[in-house]
Amino acid sequence: MSIKDTIKAARDEATANGNPFERPAAASDDATADARSSSAGFTRKSAAKAKPSRQAASGVRMVSSSGKQKSKKNMTKEEQKAERKHEREIDDLRYNVTQQILEEREEYKHARKLWWRFLIAGVVCMVLAFVQYMLVNNMGSNAPIALAISALVTMVLSYVVIIIGMIYDWRTIRPMRKDVNSYVQSMSEKRLINTINRGAKNKDKK
Repeated sequence: MSIKDTIKAARDEATANGNPFERPAAASDDATADARSSSAGFTRKSAAKAKPSRQAASGVRMVSSSGKQKSKKNMTKEEQKAERKHEREIDDLRYNVTQQILEEREEYKHARKLWWRFLIAGVVCMVLAFVQYMLVNNMGSNAPIALAISALVTMVLSYVVIIIGMIYDWRTIRPMRKDVNSYVQSMSEKRLINTINRGAKNKDKK
């Protein structure tokens, strides 16, 4: 038998028995459909659904987006009243501590004495000016011109002295109070009480 006859016989036998290397069309179509359906189902799932949901830990405190705590609104009226009373007591305590620290400073005491001198001098000049004006009014046309001029000069002088005292207070005394007040505001309640007690002991020793 020639080679051509052998190849032809093998081809006829393969045709009669079926090609073992050929995949069935139906199976191939079913597999392709399953693959497409599974792929389409996977893409439809969002990333958020793919991740497992977790609950917040018990020790974690959830805070609103605003970040503000509304503690006073959750208090009762009695608690709010007690809180306001405590705040007033702390404010009074801070004021007393501020005055105590200022009185312990020699430069502040000297500045206050000078300011009082300006104030007293201004008041005295104002009283003298009013007395002179009353004399001028009582004398009428017989009042000397020098007395009227003196009353005017004394009144102007009183205003000048008072204004100088106000400027001195604003330039010298006010910065001292501001510095001490800032220092006292940073103190804790316990430290405020200790400062008051220390001042009371110093007064008792004196």
